[in-house]
Amino acid sequence: MHLSSSSIIKCTSILATAWSLSSCALIYQDSNCPDDITSELTVRNEWDMSPDANPDGMSFVFFDPKEDYPWRFDFANKYGGSVDIPCGNYGVITYNNDLKSIITVNEYNYSSFTMITPPSGLYNGLGAVAGEILGETTFNDEPVRKFPDKIWCDAVQHLQFDPTRTIWTTDSGKEVSMSPPELIMHPQQQTATITVTVLHVSNIVSIKRMCAWLSGLPGELRPASISTESNHVTHPFSIYKDGDNRLVGTLNSFGSADNITSTNTLCLKFWLKDGSEKQCEFNVTDDIKASPDPFNIHIIIDKIDLPLVEGDQDGGGFDVSVDGWPTIEIDL
Repeated sequence: MHLSSSSIIKCTSILATAWSLSSCALIYQDSNCPDDITSELTVRNEWDMSPDANPDGMSFVFFDPKEDYPWRFDFANKYGGSVDIPCGNYGVITYNNDLKSIITVNEYNYSSFTMITPPSGLYNGLGAVAGEILGETTFNDEPVRKFPDKIWCDAVQHLQFDPTRTIWTTDSGKEVSMSPPELIMHPQQQTATITVTVLHVSNIVSIKRMCAWLSGLPGELRPASISTESNHVTHPFSIYKDGDNRLVGTLNSFGSADNITSTNTLCLKFWLKDGSEKQCEFNVTDDIKASPDPFNIHIIIDKIDLPLVEGDQDGGGFDVSVDGWPTIEIDL
């Protein structure tokens, strides 16, 4: 996507997105467009590190250390295109822009640009509407936050750009120079997919509603350093019946299994048809650390015993704020 000088936009809010243009906020008209906004740069993503990735689009954010605001360009494809931007030195971040559960903070600084997720409640896995919080907002002194979308990103710390060429250094320390000017980036997956499977659930027909949450997960991602910080959060998620005695659920976490350094507690919460409740807790720390694929983590719980009860299968209400349910703690 090429932007003419009449439609170049300088970002004052990195959260805004304008698909039809390529950026956001202040629009320069032809009469007052700065003379130096005339140099064309091709930005291109190669997906050799994540060949199966298929995001709806990608953002490229250019951070000029001499400017207060970054330049952001959005493309409705995963490869990129052409942008018009002043020549100079930049830090550059690219990431998929189809994210629905991500909030960016410190978005005007290359090194501290951070992705987090909105606050949530332990019972949001029941299917809360947008913005609704169900249940407690902390667990084991951790904030409860929505789990992130899948993220693919890459970063270049030092890009030199002039009308004739670009120069940057790769992660391996190799200097790359391209003429005419072009920047090639290599997005990688930076979220882990965690699949929870519960086998041999007795009396699964007694379940009226259920949800789950997992604690001890990274609370943020910094694309510039591809790092997660040490603060930990709890993510709620949905869990479903899969057959006569099996439950399954899936969530994402920032980083990979290698970034998960805290104790991880998996909680399953059941509301039964007779109005009773049951909560089961499992220490799954070792399961996560032992994952053969750090970006595809499988947690398997074998056997949960539920009582056989009768009651209203479809109707009836419940109060998610009520405490006092029986809790079972299990170390796997």
